[in-house]
Amino acid sequence: MNDKHALVLGATGATGQEIIKLLLDDTNYNKVTIFVRREVDIRHKKLKIHVIDFSKLYEYKDLVKGDILFS
Repeated sequence: MNDKHALVLGATGATGQEIIKLLLDDTNYNKVTIFVRREVDIRHKKLKIHVIDFSKLYEYKDLVKGDILFS
């Protein structure tokens, strides 16, 4: 397993949900972080969920660290 970290914006949309499924099944990624407006009903050992206020993105700048961003 590689130790890549994927970040996903737009995770609750149709495309975002499919991207999350693919990333969670992909052994190249050991961590997947999503940024959402509301809680989501998905749990996985590789998944980290951040419920954020998108009008205050500057407050979350320290969370946006990873190897690749999907939006």
